[in-house]
Amino acid sequence: MDGRPTLLAFSLLLSFMSESTVPLADLDWGTEWKNLPAGPVTATGGPRPNWETEAIPLLEKIREIYANPVVKAEGFSVTHLFEAAQVLAILAHNPVPEEQAEQAHVTFAMSVISLAKWRVPPYDDGNQLISEMGTVPIRVTYKDIPKSSPPRDRLLAVMRCVKSQYDEYIANPHFPHLLAAQMRTSPIRQPRSVGLANFITNVGAIENILPMKWYTDDPSSSRPVFDILSTSFGHRASLIISE
Repeated sequence: MDGRPTLLAFSLLLSFMSESTVPLADLDWGTEWKNLPAGPVTATGGPRPNWETEAIPLLEKIREIYANPVVKAEGFSVTHLFEAAQVLAILAHNPVPEEQAEQAHVTFAMSVISLAKWRVPPYDDGNQLISEMGTVPIRVTYKDIPKSSPPRDRLLAVMRCVKSQYDEYIANPHFPHLLAAQMRTSPIRQPRSVGLANFITNVGAIENILPMKWYTDDPSSSRPVFDILSTSFGHRASLIISE
């Protein structure tokens, strides 16, 4: 599961443990499949109209970036900052020869965008446990980075480049369904697990997803049933790709 759905799973667990439970007699045998979480396409409202004219061009752009690895400040988020800083760090430790300056680039193959704001009822109440993110490629070309500017100006220039690409993805109403479309186009047939070199993600404030205090649904109770004193989470990322 994604990072945020994993936290939501703990949140649901503590909610079920602290609030009234559903009587087992009310659960009909053979209907368990109806309780499975919806996939990201359904959870974000289903396919949008005008897929062919609005989504296909963006999908083709993503395919183009993946297919050809050589050619192809305001409101910044912490993700923009981290990715921009990493681009500059990579280039600082791997100087680009002059003859490669026109083609050199840094590409993040799996930059993460949360699907949370696209979720529609009844999938918007914290019950989405399979996937709540889309992954997109973000590319910064070496020739577009100012070479003689102060470090701050170079960082801002890269952040603007990164942000503009995120903005383009987010502005497309079909974005929540692009990853699913890519999986259908190129399904995984011979999976193998490989380590991810770069995977930057920001789930936001943990307390907004997993509260520290949990109360019973009895209005007369003022003391929490559970009080989380500390939490410790670790990431272990792997990518499944086809041979």
